[in-house]
Amino acid sequence: MTRMRVPRRTLAMAVTALGIALGSGGTSLLLFGGEHPKPASSEAAAIGRGEIPQTDGGVDLRPADSTPVPVHITVPAIHVSSAITELHLQGDGALQVPEDPAQAGWWSGGAAPGDAGPAVIVGHVDSLRGPAVFYLLSALHPGDQVKIGRRDGSTVEFVVEAVRQYPKDAFPTDLVYGPTSQPTLRLLTCGGAFDRATGHYSDNVVVFAHLAPPPAETPRPPAHQQRPAL
Repeated sequence: MTRMRVPRRTLAMAVTALGIALGSGGTSLLLFGGEHPKPASSEAAAIGRGEIPQTDGGVDLRPADSTPVPVHITVPAIHVSSAITELHLQGDGALQVPEDPAQAGWWSGGAAPGDAGPAVIVGHVDSLRGPAVFYLLSALHPGDQVKIGRRDGSTVEFVVEAVRQYPKDAFPTDLVYGPTSQPTLRLLTCGGAFDRATGHYSDNVVVFAHLAPPPAETPRPPAHQQRPAL
């Protein structure tokens, strides 16, 4: 399984691009270091661009004790219904990956779904056994729904607003990971051409979604208009 170590000093550089590669041993999620080109300001304004907050020691990767941990994702439009595993940075600086290609993974160093900020959920596009959990991610359209079940039994719903594909060497880090004042969601997988020589896909597919508005309540008639039950 291909992995890339992430030096701690690079974590302060706007937590960098995710890329999924298919190699001889299966699929692997890579966390790349380095600068990436800034997205166009018009697109950034539309999807929520921002700068990654930093502490003296870099990005704070510790979720709050009250974090509503996601445990399940449902995307009806592409028939996804999957458990979610937590992804952490390992001792050598490498990011864990979902061991099961049929499961998605939540980056626990970021926001939790439903909290302010971008929650990042990643999944494999395929494996040596065939299509994986996010195989059809690029087929989503604005308006499609994404439901996240949380450990406390609650569910938060998001609405897709954009689906983008970026070359891995031009990944818009701040657009994907930059803080947002409202709860947002990013779903990531691989896309583009598959290079058999390197065992890597050329691009990343990123789905941007925002929290769905609460359902409208049916107004009750004034008390003087209500009729007693017979």
